[in-house]
Amino acid sequence: MCDGLDRNRPSEHDVVESNCLAHGRRHVVDEVDNFPDECRYVLEALGQVFKNESTCIAQGLRGQERLAFHQRESGPVMATLQTWIRAELDDKRVEPNSGLGDAYGYLLKRWDKLTLFLRVPDAPLENNICERTLKMAIRQRNNSLFYRSQRGARVGDVCMTLIYTAELHRQNPFHYMTALLEHEAAVAADPAAWLPWNYLHALARASPATISHPMQPRSRCRERRPRHVAADEWHDGHPDAKHRQRRTAGPSGSSRCRRWGRLRCRHGDLHQPPLSMLHDAAHDPPHQTA
Repeated sequence: MCDGLDRNRPSEHDVVESNCLAHGRRHVVDEVDNFPDECRYVLEALGQVFKNESTCIAQGLRGQERLAFHQRESGPVMATLQTWIRAELDDKRVEPNSGLGDAYGYLLKRWDKLTLFLRVPDAPLENNICERTLKMAIRQRNNSLFYRSQRGARVGDVCMTLIYTAELHRQNPFHYMTALLEHEAAVAADPAAWLPWNYLHALARASPATISHPMQPRSRCRERRPRHVAADEWHDGHPDAKHRQRRTAGPSGSSRCRRWGRLRCRHGDLHQPPLSMLHDAAHDPPHQTA
């Protein structure tokens, strides 16, 4: 199963080649604005075929049962569509050199390969799942041009693998990655129990004591003394220790960032505030420049 490119056909061995019907449909979709009536007829006919495939999946039809169903339900639809397309071109109702004529030519040239599902049991109609998988790898390859190091690229590959594997198993990637970070110790102790397809069971068994506070980054607050200032001269009142920022007074000598509402301690580290404080920040009066 592949699209219509010749380079997709292997030369080392014989294969039963099938072309993706979704690719043929896509050529017609591109011409909807120019030929709305003609495209509507083709798309409705192909939509009926894909609806029949959905029925086979819902009923669990496989092998000869699926083949017989498509021959009975989809065969007449495809035969009528082929006759109609040829009549459109033969009667000159569609210019062969137009965009729609190219789309019709693509379908007719590969008709036997596009309709293999009417002759071979379990032959697929389309190749969308493989196309989506390849698209993720190509996208990651393009994004890897901007990594600063090989290790950074490896971390990005691991994250991409986890995110897309979670999507394939119908899990929310954000919730999955959040669960891994919240249960860091449990994941390190038993990684096999925290894979995208079984992490919900481990999450249900997790002890509340192992759950860290969500969305609360670890504080890295510490004294930051510039190199040009002697240790015995460094104190909170030193001119270099004063922050030039727009802020409002917060608890324990902290300040609140005007734009994001996060707390900034007197040493400049950001800390996530509680939701109640974020709510209060939305009703604060305009801040003054410090």
